[in-house]
Amino acid sequence: MEHDLSYRLQLLFDKLHPPGGAPYTVAKVAELASTEDAPVTPQQIYGILNGKTKRPAFATIVALANVFKVPLEYFSTTDEEMWKSYESHILTLHERINNTSLLAARTNHFYSLREKRRSRQK
Repeated sequence: MEHDLSYRLQLLFDKLHPPGGAPYTVAKVAELASTEDAPVTPQQIYGILNGKTKRPAFATIVALANVFKVPLEYFSTTDEEMWKSYESHILTLHERINNTSLLAARTNHFYSLREKRRSRQK
């Protein structure tokens, strides 16, 4: 199994979005992850994403896990079965959210069309 830290973090950025649907930006994740005692900078996150930082500070990993609401083991497991369960859960969750959002958008669109027709008929 070769899913390095950069792949794992990129998967979170790609698939786990905040409420509202827009993907997290690196700057927003850095802001959410930072504390007075343990600041996290966009440069640190970019270093992880581009593979230049292979071993970030433990506090950085803890902060990123908290932002994305994943267990710490997500970033470190070497157990193939465990990794596949994390990856599968994230992909399934992403798909459900996309399908729900798509259904809501369709419903809203068709509702709007129906209301327009009704207002024209009056």
